[in-house]
Amino acid sequence: SAELREVLTFLDTLLQTLNNAIPDNVVSEAQIAAYKADVAGARTSVTAALSGLITAKQTLQNAQTSSSGGSSTSAAAIKQAEAGLAAARANLEHTIIRAPISGTINSLSLKRGDYAQLGSAVLTVANNNALEVVLYVNESDARELGVGSTALVNEKIKGVITRIAPAIDPATKKIEVRVGLPALPASGSSSDALVNGQSVTVELAHATSETPSAPTRLVIPLSALKIGVDDVVVYTVADDFTLVSHPVVLGTLMGDRVEITEGLTADMRIVVDARGLRVGETVVVK
Repeated sequence: SAELREVLTFLDTLLQTLNNAIPDNVVSEAQIAAYKADVAGARTSVTAALSGLITAKQTLQNAQTSSSGGSSTSAAAIKQAEAGLAAARANLEHTIIRAPISGTINSLSLKRGDYAQLGSAVLTVANNNALEVVLYVNESDARELGVGSTALVNEKIKGVITRIAPAIDPATKKIEVRVGLPALPASGSSSDALVNGQSVTVELAHATSETPSAPTRLVIPLSALKIGVDDVVVYTVADDFTLVSHPVVLGTLMGDRVEITEGLTADMRIVVDARGLRVGETVVVK
């Protein structure tokens, strides 16, 4: 555009000179008029070219501004769509009930359209091939038992005492004992088969100096687990009071507790109720 402006200035000077020209014997008045017409035509062409160049530049700037604004609008639309997707996924999670173990649904008390009351049991999931016997003994009998001692269920199935409660159960006024059973054949396929919820008889062997001590196991409440789509985690609290997740591997289920085979150490302090919590949230320790 600078070159066009220089040409335009030159033509203006030339036109002014021709306007001041005086015809003589060398250059006639008709020739001067023709020169003036040529210069005026050239000036019109240059002016049109300069105007077109200015218009083109303005159009380009408008296009660039519009493109930048469109990109911002598109980015905002993408973020909004991502937020909508995250909300949809969160709502979907609220419609899914995940069990901490793999097993069989033995009972389901709800039907489509029913309302579930807070705290009420709606279904029972159990690993029917790896059952556990829960029994209660008095204080004197509990003193004679030890974790790792053998037990005989229904006079034929051998089990091992996996846990002896450290306190008396307030409801039964006795001490709870749990007996782990080996993998059993499916119900109905053998006379040894047991059914979840069945009553059985148990003979317990007294602990002796030769009773093998059970290996140290880490057992935590089921409520401490945060069960996701691809993993199971527990939470600890960092120095800045934010939640940190730790993936864990589940072992044997023991009622409302579960054994952790990997991912925890004995000195880790975990959150005992992970319901409604998310990694990174700030918490208040009481």
